[in-house]
Amino acid sequence: MAERREEKGKMTVEEAGRRGGETTKRKHGHESLEEHRRHREEGSWE
Repeated sequence: MAERREEKGKMTVEEAGRRGGETTKRKHGHESLEEHRRHREEGSWE
């Protein structure tokens, strides 16, 4: 697991990705994330 940074205002890449995904899910819904993942896996995201 990624090491947490103790310095205020800094985070790991893993934490940033997780927070970004949570924000997107909250704003656009679970279906939007699933669609994005499907396109990424198929290589058809443009």
